[in-house]
Amino acid sequence: MSFYALILRITLPESGSRGTYTLSKDNPLYEVSLMQGDKTLKTLSSESTGGGDFVFDELEPGTYKIVVTARQQDGTFLARNSAEVEVTAGETQNCPITLILAGNKGKVFSSNYYVLREPSGSSSSAEFFDNISSSTTISSMNPDDAFEDIDGNKYYININDVSNPSTGLAFDIFKNNTDTSDYTITIDGASKKFADSLYYDPVNNSLWIGAMSSSNEYFFAKDINKLEYNETFSNKIEIPTYYPGEITAFAASGTELYIAYTNNGTSYLQRAKIEGQNDSFTITTIGNPQSTQDMGVDGQITDIVIHYDGYVYVLVSQNGEKYVTDAYLTNESTNTLYSRGAILRLYSTSNGFKVSAKTGWTESARTIYTKGTAPTNLINSSTTNKTAIEFLKNFKSGVSLYIPNYSQRNSHFYGPRRFVAIKPKELTIADSGANLMLPDYDKQKTGGFFKHNRIINVDLYKFAIDSNSVVDLNSISFVAASINTTIGFSTDSYTGAKEEDE
Repeated sequence: MSFYALILRITLPESGSRGTYTLSKDNPLYEVSLMQGDKTLKTLSSESTGGGDFVFDELEPGTYKIVVTARQQDGTFLARNSAEVEVTAGETQNCPITLILAGNKGKVFSSNYYVLREPSGSSSSAEFFDNISSSTTISSMNPDDAFEDIDGNKYYININDVSNPSTGLAFDIFKNNTDTSDYTITIDGASKKFADSLYYDPVNNSLWIGAMSSSNEYFFAKDINKLEYNETFSNKIEIPTYYPGEITAFAASGTELYIAYTNNGTSYLQRAKIEGQNDSFTITTIGNPQSTQDMGVDGQITDIVIHYDGYVYVLVSQNGEKYVTDAYLTNESTNTLYSRGAILRLYSTSNGFKVSAKTGWTESARTIYTKGTAPTNLINSSTTNKTAIEFLKNFKSGVSLYIPNYSQRNSHFYGPRRFVAIKPKELTIADSGANLMLPDYDKQKTGGFFKHNRIINVDLYKFAIDSNSVVDLNSISFVAASINTTIGFSTDSYTGAKEEDE
């Protein structure tokens, strides 16, 4: 059998740069993958300073796909391109590929930090920060949603108090402050917002807003950041497929749209194509929706980002009990608890999308037990303690936890809720959940329930949680996690457990 070679030459041309974050093409790093179909046969990397030749030899005749990715020395994405090449018998093939800097002439989106805390009734609170520390707090401002554009303008929305659900839902739009609204938009037929109704598309510099009717019709309006006056969207765009659940997140970029929704307790993701301009644009679905189980995880999709590096990043969170979100030990028959999540990296295909990687996910369960026997003096120390001790006896046979061990806390999620910053080389995520330790009366420990609210960076080059980036927040709670018993109480010589691996 004869084998042949393919030589690849890469060019990264000069390009102007301006704006929020400027890409630099000095001394780029290249990664080159040789593929057939969806299978990667070989990957070569280079730490050369500039373009170079990459040689794949011992190839059989056939059609191959070459995917080239360029990054800055610090790992920041620069460009990606691909080409198909036919390797024929008796010849060495040359495949030149030109890479164009991502963004608008090297200008790419890089946001500040946006923090959203747990809702209070139908309202939530949010604020932007240049940086975040453990002592960061949120002021009394109460926008329903917020987003930042590529020029650093910050947009907030509030549902207008005079909205008439029978005619439409009105949103007050605030730009760079929350004192006086700049204008109000109304979406005819809508009666309530999504869990997250705003998304900013940096490719088209377009702020999107979404809402739904009481009969689960879903509508989108875009370019609301380009308005200067009140407007009613009567020709709003309806998603072409009827979904019986609620939309939990969406993302738009260029002609791409991803929509996450629930159906009978299962979370799905649908890719779609955007065509047309202004109020005349249409949305056409591409391929079939995939559930979180189809994507190799479980739980609910909580946020989506279409990044300038060409990938789609999706947060998935599973918390509490199977059918009771963010509530733990709801009854004596509880046998499994969850506080886990993942970030998925997707790429588009001709018939939808595929998952290329995931990180932060707790794959398997561990089991914890109520150990030992509570002495009479502890049982009788109070009515509350007695009730709790009787309840916790039910778990001597064990409870399965799909929750990271304490030693895994800086490499796994407890429950990612939202992207709070979008950067060229990293994504910052609000992570929230809880860990549980049952009583060990032989060690005079009464157990503990440990809530976690923190900010985490994911390095997009390594696609891993940056363990040095984790910031535990003391004054901000993203969700109201609860436990249906008293645990971790102290009395006499008994104390609550310290969170640690068991």
